[in-house]
Amino acid sequence: MDIDDTGQDVHMPRGVAQPAIERFWAKVHVIDDDDSCWLWTAGGSNGYGRFGITSVNVVGAHVYAYVLTHGTVPDGLNVLHRCNVKLCVRPSHLYAGTQHDNGVDAIRAGLITNAVLTRQQADSIRALYSTGGYTQIQLAEMYSVSQSTISNILTARYWAWGDA
Repeated sequence: MDIDDTGQDVHMPRGVAQPAIERFWAKVHVIDDDDSCWLWTAGGSNGYGRFGITSVNVVGAHVYAYVLTHGTVPDGLNVLHRCNVKLCVRPSHLYAGTQHDNGVDAIRAGLITNAVLTRQQADSIRALYSTGGYTQIQLAEMYSVSQSTISNILTARYWAWGDA
């Protein structure tokens, strides 16, 4: 998406009575502090805000906010929320990242609830393994998971943040 100084898509004909950028910010609840989310107050779908730059060009509200403040989204990346609030359009809460980044963020935020083990269990697995008294296979049997899951925990592929 390429936009001009008024927030209009440069590939779309002009003719909107109020510049898109003004219409956009009029639909945002801004809280004047250092880190609260700025929430989109207009329409959306699947929990995300949607903004009509024109009647035929509708984009994610968070994507539009990112483009206005950070520039074009790099190819192959998506606009993600540091805060994990789908309606947030605060520029400092948005960043360009991969689907993998998004998944890691969701796990860290506890938004993915189908994890077989809790963070506390992962910490316990690391502690038990570090004693040298258990093999990965023994730990896998104790926790009813695969050996590869234990390996991923021990190599910090899963639950990488430890005590953080």
